[in-house]
Amino acid sequence: MHSIIAFVGPSGSGKTSLMRAMIEEMPEKVAMCMSVTTRQPRGNVDDDGTYRFVTTANFEQMIANGEFIHYVTHAGNYYGTLRADADGVLATKCALGAFVEQGVKNLRASGYTVHVVKIRPVGKYTANDPSRAAEDAARSAVDVQPEMVLDNDFSPGGWERTTTELCGKLAPYVS
Repeated sequence: MHSIIAFVGPSGSGKTSLMRAMIEEMPEKVAMCMSVTTRQPRGNVDDDGTYRFVTTANFEQMIANGEFIHYVTHAGNYYGTLRADADGVLATKCALGAFVEQGVKNLRASGYTVHVVKIRPVGKYTANDPSRAAEDAARSAVDVQPEMVLDNDFSPGGWERTTTELCGKLAPYVS
């Protein structure tokens, strides 16, 4: 079975955008592992199959049914990864996902091989949701021993540099 590449970092740091770039660069080797969440969509940003939005009652029923390989609460919402979705991707490719640090620990405790990419936003970064800053700071204190730390440069030309660096650093993990 292949491994999970877990992107961790503060809200709005570019985790999902970087995962999309990886899929464009290496579609035969990586695929997105969809997150299930009770949070509200952020406009049309989330309308791409990255998230499955459900009610709290639906999420709790999925927990009771044992459908998740892991789940956490963050910023007042549930987030989780469905076992069927993850195992389906992992059968043929590495799975990419955005996770909170406790989620990484949960995945490892469940027996999955997880490689961590810690994203640090630099340049003209503006958080998606400034109200989540305290929770982002608390979760970043959870040590998940990242294999790589990547500065996602929000200044002009930074995106291209960041994407190129990411593809190069991840190549050994997705072969």
